[in-house]
Amino acid sequence: MSCTQKITKLDAAERKLVAAVRAFVKNEDPIVVYSLAGDAAEVLGALCQRRGLKPFRAIALEAVPGLSHSAYSEAINRHRNFFKHARGDDADTVLEDFSDENNDALLFAASYDLLQLTAALGRGCPVEAQTIHLWFWAVRRDTAGLNEQVSLPQSLSDLSHVLHETFPDIHLRSRCEQKALGREAVAWAQSVPALADPVSR
Repeated sequence: MSCTQKITKLDAAERKLVAAVRAFVKNEDPIVVYSLAGDAAEVLGALCQRRGLKPFRAIALEAVPGLSHSAYSEAINRHRNFFKHARGDDADTVLEDFSDENNDALLFAASYDLLQLTAALGRGCPVEAQTIHLWFWAVRRDTAGLNEQVSLPQSLSDLSHVLHETFPDIHLRSRCEQKALGREAVAWAQSVPALADPVSR
């Protein structure tokens, strides 16, 4: 007899994000990463709104002048919808502009919202989410507009110090090297009991 589980929306989104980050740093299928991260980001953003927290979507809209809600949704959901649906003539469509780099911002958005939610709930956040959040900041140091809108959560200050000392020039490395350093960072964070959340173990 199989065992049933009691799963909240937050549980499901958190576990999808953790799985997405693990697959991402191991260079596994980027379509799977995007689908998992997209599902997580959608739910986590909605949960932030329900708790009166500003989700990453709202920050992105403020940071990019002229970006509308519909344009943001189109940018986020176009690839997800392609992977999920095959309706009518769309079944023969070929996607030609997807790459692993499309995962970066989506993973960051989901991790940002999860960090907010876990802080509001007074509980730990999976190290995978913490690390990918810092990885994005280190790799994308020149991200237009966001540096002024998004501050690094206080809960990540210790981890940030260690990672920036270990990988000070990650933004100058090749994509392959950046992913390898991300993989090392996740493995290191998983090995530190003080950082590990039960989901990460």
